Parts: sequence; C-alpha cells; structure tokens
Amino acid sequence: VQIDRTQATFVERLILQLAETFERGLGIPNRIHVGTLCCARYNDGVYYRARVTDVSEVAMEEKISVQFIDYGNSEKVRVRDIRLLDGEGITNPLATVPEQATDFFLVGVFPFDGAWNESSLSIVRQLIYYEEVKCVLAGQLSDKKLLRVFLNNEDLSAILIARQVCASVTISKQQNVIENYFKLAPPPTPPPIYFNVPPPGHPPPQRLLMNVPQTLPLSSIS
Repeated sequence: VQIDRTQATFVERLILQLAETFERGLGIPNRIHVGTLCCARYNDGVYYRARVTDVSEVAMEEKISVQFIDYGNSEKVRVRDIRLLDGEGITNPLATVPEQATDFFLVGVFPFDGAWNESSLSIVRQLIYYEEVKCVLAGQLSDKKLLRVFLNNEDLSAILIARQVCASVTISKQQNVIENYFKLAPPPTPPPIYFNVPPPGHPPPQRLLMNVPQTLPLSSIS
C-alpha cells in the first residue's frame, strides 16, 4: 500500500524524465549486490524503483530478484534491465525519496491452506489496485503492522471472507502466527516500580524522633 500519493506521483515523474536516458544505457551495473537501490524494467516495459533482494541466479540465468519499493511486489528481472541510482548526479533525486510501499498484514484474515495462492492474490489485486483506501492500525509486532483496510467504506477483510477467499481469524491468533513465523520475541515485562510512599489505604509508618524536646516554646506556635 502507498501512504503518500503525492510522493509516489513525484517518483513516477522523475523516472519518466529519465526514461530516454535509461534506454541509452546510463546506469547499467558492472557489479551488483543484495540491497542495491536501482531502477528495474518491469514486464510492461516501464522502469520502476527497486531494491535487489537476491543475486544467486545471476551466473546461470543472468537474472536477479528485486522488490519494487514503491509498489511492494517482487519479480525476477534481467541484469541488463537494471539501472543504478548512485554514482550519477542526474539520478540522485530518485535515491533520496523514501520508499512508497509499506508492507503490512491485513488484520483478521488467514489463507485457507496456510499460504496465499495466486488465485486469491488475483482477487485482492482486482479489488485494491490503484484504489485509494483508508487504513487503520489494528496492532503491531516489532516492525510488522496489522492494518484494517477500508475500500469504499467497506472492511476489506469482511469482503474477502464473504467471498470465501480466506478464513476469519482473531487478532490474537494472527499475532501468535506472526510471532512464531518471524521468531519475534514477546515484549519484555516491565520491571516492578518501587515507591517510597505507603500504598493507598495504609497509614504512614511512625517515625521515632530522637533528641527532640518534649515541649515547644510558645513563640514557635502560631
């Protein structure tokens, strides 16, 4: 999901301005590694910002795996369809704009077979691609966000469940699955807090005063 449509449009315009330059071969990498920020040509022939996630198949297939950081999907692309974003002043603005896609878990749903198949994902894409949706944070575990998504004021989770795309699940069970899958440690138990005051409903302890005269001069009494 994209949080800031204005920034996303700005990125698209920058890439459009560089399309001709990319076609001339500017930024083709001599070497590449996991984590490299680049522009990659998608199967529609257009370049989009991406981050390299796997280079293990470069020698065999001359392809690398990337995640398109402004849309969230991952693909394998040819090395010759990669354009680096560092080392060339003209492309630097693209490297400074934050990633526009935000990963999240759709709250309250779980795939029937334990994994989302292509048929289910296709239905989700048809519903939300290029649509403006309202997202409400329903929970968070470490950096994993659980969002409730509203499409035209309808709960997307409820829509998918009604269409039997997925099963309903409680938030607590969904959080347990995420914790186990990502091996997330449960939040630490806060240490006890000690106060130097008596608890409510208990009288303060009596203090024993030493070397205090038993009577006070009248001048001290106001």
